[in-house]
Amino acid sequence: MWRRSSALCLVLAGCGRFAFAPVDDAVVTDSSGCPPTYDISLPSSTSRYRVSSEDRLVSVHHEICKADSNTGTHLVAVNNLAELDDLDLVLQRVAPPAMGRFYVGVVQQPGASSLATGWIDITGLTLDPLLWNVGEPDDLDGTENALEQLAVINPSGRLLDVSGTASYGAVCECDGLPVSAIAEQVIP
Repeated sequence: MWRRSSALCLVLAGCGRFAFAPVDDAVVTDSSGCPPTYDISLPSSTSRYRVSSEDRLVSVHHEICKADSNTGTHLVAVNNLAELDDLDLVLQRVAPPAMGRFYVGVVQQPGASSLATGWIDITGLTLDPLLWNVGEPDDLDGTENALEQLAVINPSGRLLDVSGTASYGAVCECDGLPVSAIAEQVIP
């Protein structure tokens, strides 16, 4: 179960499960430049978001997020602790996927030499190490063996490294930024 917080500082248009169907013609139609399904705003960011509680593989979520618009929609690129905390508040209010985890646009670059190195967001920016849950990233056994090169937000509200072979929910972001070719190579 998700942690509960006493304050909710966000604009959330409707609560409950958010559909994850792409906009048919992939044309940005609202004043923010994002598809109308991106109806979540956070106080810590100028981006718009949408959440899917549908259990799907990361590759499926990745393609759906990208297909929502012809530019600038992708799995969420978590930029800082404030954004992650605000996302956690949103995720507390939606129906959780079966395992309570949501894929995000965070990957470990190929050839990383240790558990903590080489992590970037989907747009190619270096990841803040404070975003990880205690003891993470760990590649399951504490040895860098390239088993877990993707990330999810877990019910504790922090990141956990995963392999990408399990189905979880996902958070998509509309920020106008392109997906990094390096990050995209890691998504199975």
